Amino acid sequence: MRLAILADIHANLPALEAVFADARQNRVEGFIVAGDHINGGPHPNETMGMLRSLRKCWMIRGNTDDYLSKLGNGTAPVGWRTSHQWAATRWSYQHFEKDHLNFVAALPGQGVVRWRDTAPVRVVHGTPASSGGDV
Repeated sequence: MRLAILADIHANLPALEAVFADARQNRVEGFIVAGDHINGGPHPNETMGMLRSLRKCWMIRGNTDDYLSKLGNGTAPVGWRTSHQWAATRWSYQHFEKDHLNFVAALPGQGVVRWRDTAPVRVVHGTPASSGGDV
């Protein structure tokens, strides 16, 4: 089975569309998406919609996905609500559909992918102990 491994898409829809075009051309049969799907880019809903439409796709959360969840559940540090450093995260959160946010929040932080004719692959975004940026 031919797999494509993606990470750090950050809502860059034109880049994701180019990757999918290349994947079709190269007969990719499945996708592993290793986190940081939408935070920080201009097309969060379109990007997540495209990822969720894939038939054979396995996804995990990344650190910036966790940041959106923290804004949503009220556990983000107070500074995130006002600091310029977190402006892109606030914008992504404000424009991201709640259904997509709930989907991303429910994704595992890591896991093992097993598909026919492939060896098991452990997928993490940062390290096995962290999604890559706990703040």
